[in-house]
Amino acid sequence: MQHRHLTDDARWSRAAVDSALERGTLADWRELFAAARKDSRLAATILDVAEQHHVVGASALAKHLVTKL
Repeated sequence: MQHRHLTDDARWSRAAVDSALERGTLADWRELFAAARKDSRLAATILDVAEQHHVVGASALAKHLVTKL
């Protein structure tokens, strides 16, 4: 994902997660959740961001997907 909030080492910052949930494409979501599958800290960040920023539909879907990981 080409995003201003992604660091050079391709780690997902909270801002990048928030942006992906709010404005990301299907490809962005696939990339985010593939990374979360490998990194439990990222999965926890996704849950936290989804709880804090209620994006209609996306927050609930994100929480569901993380629980399925």
